[in-house]
Amino acid sequence: FNERYSEAALLGVLNQHGFAERLQQIAQQGSRLPGSPGAYRTEALIAESFRAAGLEVVTRELPVTVPVTEVCEIADAQGRPLPDVQLYPYRPAGLLPVALPPEGITANLALMEATDLPYLTGQSPTGTIVVTYVDSAESWLGLAAVGVPALIVREDDLGALVKANPDDPAAWERANAQEELTFPRFVARGPIEKYAGQRVTIRCRVVWQEKIVRNVLGILRGEKPQSEALVLAAHYDSNSIVPDLAPGAEESIGLAALLEYGRALAPYRGTLARDVVFVASAGRGQTYAGTTRLMESLETFTAKREDYRSVAERQQAQRLALQHVERGLAMAGQLGTAAVGDGDFREWFAREWAVVTGEINLARREEALQARLEYLRAGSPVYRAGFDPGRASDAERKDPANSHPLLQAYLVAKECEGRSANAMTLALPELARQADFVRWDYAGQWRKRCERLQAWHAQQLRELEGMLAVRAAFAPYERTLTLSLELFSGGMQRRKDMAVLVGTKNAGNMVEPQISELATLLREKSGEAFQVVHWGARDADGSLEKPNRHGHLEAVPWHQCGFQAFTLTNYEFVPGRVGTPDDTVEQLP
Repeated sequence: FNERYSEAALLGVLNQHGFAERLQQIAQQGSRLPGSPGAYRTEALIAESFRAAGLEVVTRELPVTVPVTEVCEIADAQGRPLPDVQLYPYRPAGLLPVALPPEGITANLALMEATDLPYLTGQSPTGTIVVTYVDSAESWLGLAAVGVPALIVREDDLGALVKANPDDPAAWERANAQEELTFPRFVARGPIEKYAGQRVTIRCRVVWQEKIVRNVLGILRGEKPQSEALVLAAHYDSNSIVPDLAPGAEESIGLAALLEYGRALAPYRGTLARDVVFVASAGRGQTYAGTTRLMESLETFTAKREDYRSVAERQQAQRLALQHVERGLAMAGQLGTAAVGDGDFREWFAREWAVVTGEINLARREEALQARLEYLRAGSPVYRAGFDPGRASDAERKDPANSHPLLQAYLVAKECEGRSANAMTLALPELARQADFVRWDYAGQWRKRCERLQAWHAQQLRELEGMLAVRAAFAPYERTLTLSLELFSGGMQRRKDMAVLVGTKNAGNMVEPQISELATLLREKSGEAFQVVHWGARDADGSLEKPNRHGHLEAVPWHQCGFQAFTLTNYEFVPGRVGTPDDTVEQLP
C-alpha cells in the first residue's frame, strides 16, 4: 500500500457474514470435480466476481483427464430404476474405471452388518449384491474373492452423530482400492434398505475423458505502471474418493477468501503501490495441473535448452498442421483420385494415412481375436451340428457348408485381418479400387481422423494464446510475492493457528527475511489471535518443537521456477473430510 492507505474500506467489506455468504455461493455451484458442470459454474462465478470488482480478467485453458460417469443406476426386477435411490461409483482403481457389461449385473440385494465372510452364510456369493455401512466395508476384498458381484455402501447418519471427534469423516477409504481391481463399489443415496431381498440390476459405465478447464486471473492495477506485484492464489475445484460427490467445502475456504479479498480491495483500484494479481487455478487434484501450466507460461529456464521452441514457433507449427488437416478434410470425398502433391503435405498425409489404415487393421484384428475366443469357448468344433464326419465322404468333409459356423466365422475374420494388413502396404489409388475400401469405410475413417486432429490443433492454439496472455499479464513485473491460500476451517475445536511455508525441504535463504516478516505481520494484524508458525530457511523440514504436518503444497511449483512464494495454511488442523463426500458446507463449524 502507499502512504495514503486507509484500512476503513477494507475492513468494511471483510467480515464473517460476507465470508459465510461466499461459502454458500460456492456450495450452490454443486460438486466441483474438474470438468464437471459444478466446476464450470464455479469458473464462471470467479470470472464474474473478478469483473464485478473491476479486475482485468485473463484466462488460460488446459486439459485434465478425469473419470466421467456415463450411466449409473439400480433397477428393480422389471428393469425400472429405483425412484428414490441414486448410485455413485467409487473412483477408478488405478487406470481401471467401473465398466459393467451392457446388460449390467443382476443379483439379490442383501443388507449386511459388515463385509466379513461369515455374514454371507446362507447367501449365494455370486448371486448377492452386498449393502453395508461405509464404516463396515473394511473386508470387501474377501467378498470380491468369493465372487460377490458388487458392493454398495451407505452413510450412517446416526453413527456420525456419536463420533468421538466430530471432525472425523466416515471411513470412506475402507472401500477404496489401492491396486488395479475391477470389483464394482458404489455409494447409495436414498432408502436402499427398503429394497433388501429384492432382485436388482446395476448398470454402470465410467470412462476416462479429457476435459478442458481454465485458470482464471484477475489483475487489480495500482496507481501507476508497477514493477512489483502481490499474487494471491487458490484452487477452485475439488476431488473426492467418490468423484460425483465432491462438495469440497473445506477446499473452498481458500477460494472464498480469494474472492472476498478481491471484493474488499476493489475500492483501492488505481491507488495501490503495487498491482495485486488474483489467481484461481484448476486441476489441483490432477498433479497441480493449473499451477504447473501457469508456471509453463512464466518460467524462463527452458529457453536455455537446445530443443527449446518459442511460443511463436509452436504457434506456427500448429497453424501449418491445421492447414494440412483442412486440406486433408477437403480430400475425404475423393480419396484415391485427389493429388497429394509433394513436400510437407505429402509427408503429413503419409503419416496420418498410416494411422488410419493401422486403426482399420487393428479393428479387424480385434474381430478375429473375438471370433477365435468364441470358437475356443465352444470347444473348437470342426463340423456343424448333425454332421457325422465318419460317414461322410472326403468331399463332404471338405465342403465349407459342413464346417461349424463358429469355425467359419473365425476363418473369415482371419482372412479379413490379413487383407487389412496387406492394405497398409498398398498405394492409395490401388486400395481405393478394392471392395474393402468401401466395406471398411476408409474415407469415413479418414474424415474422422482429420476432424479429431482439427479439434486437437485448434485446442493447442487456444492454449498457446492463453499462455501468451498470462505471460503478457506478468511481463511488467520484475518481482512478485505469491501467497497461496490453502486455508481450512479449524474444525469444531476452532483451532486458531497458521503455518507459513513453501512446502519443500531445504528452501534455503531465498525465503528469508520475507517469511519471517510475513509471519510477524500476520500476528500483528490478527491481534495475536492466531498462533503463526514458520521455520525460516528450514521450511518443510520443520523442527522438533514444531514439526511440519504438511506435504507438497501449491507454492512449491512457484518456488521451483524461481518465484518467491509461500503457502498460508492451518498448522494443527488438517481436515480428514477433504476428498470425501462428507466435506459439505453444512459440516463447517
